[in-house]
Amino acid sequence: MASSAATRSGPVYTVQLDIKGCSFDVRVNDGLALKSLKGLPLVTELPVNRWIRNGGNELSLHLRPSPNQTALGPEAKCSAVVYTRDQAEEREARREVARREFPKSPATRREGDETIVVSPFPAAVPFGLFRWFTAPEIADNENTLAELMAELQKYHGLFAAKNMNALLEAVRERDREDAMANYLPLADQVANSRREYSLFFDESKYELRPLITKNVRLGLYGNRRLARVELLSNGQPPLYYLAADHRTAGYLQMMFCRGAEGKWVIIR
Repeated sequence: MASSAATRSGPVYTVQLDIKGCSFDVRVNDGLALKSLKGLPLVTELPVNRWIRNGGNELSLHLRPSPNQTALGPEAKCSAVVYTRDQAEEREARREVARREFPKSPATRREGDETIVVSPFPAAVPFGLFRWFTAPEIADNENTLAELMAELQKYHGLFAAKNMNALLEAVRERDREDAMANYLPLADQVANSRREYSLFFDESKYELRPLITKNVRLGLYGNRRLARVELLSNGQPPLYYLAADHRTAGYLQMMFCRGAEGKWVIIR
């Protein structure tokens, strides 16, 4: 069935990434667009509309030593380019907005073992400010981690019960903002989430694994307005499915912000 999204258009922003020799985060306005702890080479282009706002924005590359290394070596190289085009245009019509390269571009700052390279860039988008930009800051402590683990345990139960309606209600605010970012009717975005979860419900292909509760950490993003739980081993969430071949895992990405009365809201 053809999507009504074909009749809609708007500015699309992407980050083209070519990186090797280091572990990294790619962040837009400190929102986590991509994380890798493995240090493997990667060439990709990431859609980032869900992380931007109208006006000034910031791309930041958080570069860390590869596993078993203590510092960035000469093999660590990264190029990140922000592009824009209208959704109705072909990829070849994209226009460069900003660029940063490591080690050519100077490091803006260092935090612990991270070298952080920053590039501001402008964006012109028709949608309003996403909720997480003005959400309360989140405390970086064990209580926050415990609260989020309790949230994940609750959602693990919903996946185990295959309670699609409850899951879609839980991610409705995320779907609402993603619909805006992708110029989709909300019904289309909700259908996308339904399809994603339905794939995991096929027990012949995927097995829901117990929620991992050990060796986890609290990850704060979005200038402390976004939070998620991450595994220390690979930076992925502790809620996941295992494919039938036991070779691949499907991690359920859930990033939270504080909502009304301090309640947790799945926002990304």
